[in-house]
Amino acid sequence: MSDKPKTFSPNKVVDSKKFHKSRKYESSSWAEYRIKFISANPRCYACGEPARVVDHIVAHKDDEEKFWDVYNFLPLCKKDHDTVTALFDRHALPKTEEKLKWINDKRLITNTSVRVKIVQR
Repeated sequence: MSDKPKTFSPNKVVDSKKFHKSRKYESSSWAEYRIKFISANPRCYACGEPARVVDHIVAHKDDEEKFWDVYNFLPLCKKDHDTVTALFDRHALPKTEEKLKWINDKRLITNTSVRVKIVQR
């Protein structure tokens, strides 16, 4: 595989009102779960670098069931998370298949074999 997956390069000025961030991320329940999940999954699924973010594989779009589905999480480094969110999740209909292809292509390029441990709430 010779082509690197496209990466996200943020604009210097970002309109904070343009993107909606769910209040669920501000809850103590999410903060506790995030710590638990990253502790069990300390490496980025896409590249093997230290994971800092819990990504929703299928964008939840404020759907409570998708938000808390323990099979819908991947550990990602900040760079990979920002890339897949910008490229695939911020659409009216998230591009989940394309997102998974990008992640799998990156796994091949970086030769990572990170596995995800399911963490119950």
